[in-house]
Amino acid sequence: MNRAANVALFFLFLFAVSMGGCGGCGGCKGGPPGKQPALIATYCFDNSNGTGQYTLTVNFQGTTTAASGPGKTSFSEFEMQQFTAGTRMECVAHRVYDLRSGGWNVKATPNGVGAPFSCPVNVPGSVTLDVSGSQPTCR
Repeated sequence: MNRAANVALFFLFLFAVSMGGCGGCGGCKGGPPGKQPALIATYCFDNSNGTGQYTLTVNFQGTTTAASGPGKTSFSEFEMQQFTAGTRMECVAHRVYDLRSGGWNVKATPNGVGAPFSCPVNVPGSVTLDVSGSQPTCR
């Protein structure tokens, strides 16, 4: 994803938080954040195989690589979402609050549908961990 798209997603996130909801990002738990900075991590995958409905749980984990200031230096949080097989690409998004600003490494681990995948990101910000194509990509 290019810089303009990342900026647009970040401002969409800030707008959703200011309105007290989760916006179109999905996977938001609880109310507005207690503190900033925040991270939106999204795991996208190929959903074209299989049949029927299923629940996917993704474990999002992160550790600082060069962060400073107040806030957490690591996290491990789960996001569950229902899907119906047969669409090319689906995504699971998760928001993490109270993180230190700066560089992070974020890993998404889905339950039973693929291997863990990691990407670098600057917080506050967003990252998409995309394994829906032939090559995993960070955007």
